[in-house]
Amino acid sequence: HFRKIIGPLADLTRNDCCIYYRYMKTLINIKADVDVKKRAQKIAKDLGIPLSTIINAYLKQLGREQRINFVVPLRPNKETAKLLRRASKDYSEKKNISHAFSTVKEMDIYLNS
Repeated sequence: HFRKIIGPLADLTRNDCCIYYRYMKTLINIKADVDVKKRAQKIAKDLGIPLSTIINAYLKQLGREQRINFVVPLRPNKETAKLLRRASKDYSEKKNISHAFSTVKEMDIYLNS
């Protein structure tokens, strides 16, 4: 039975729909934050890859590897960020830089002097 289609598939002919549904194995509905969805759609569009292809790739990887990798960018606290900025500035100005040490004893002597 052929139903009237609305939405992104509305311009497809009946034959197109039959072909489309023949290759579509299942449909997954998920809830996502609006901003997450919009960013993902923009990135997918910029890459020229349908978002569904990207999601399928992630699902295939999950099935293949049976694990999930969550990558969270490290964000230092304010104090650590301040120290990192100062160290970066010192390094670029070639200040407070020691030479390479061959042994721990050599390093201890340098630090205790």
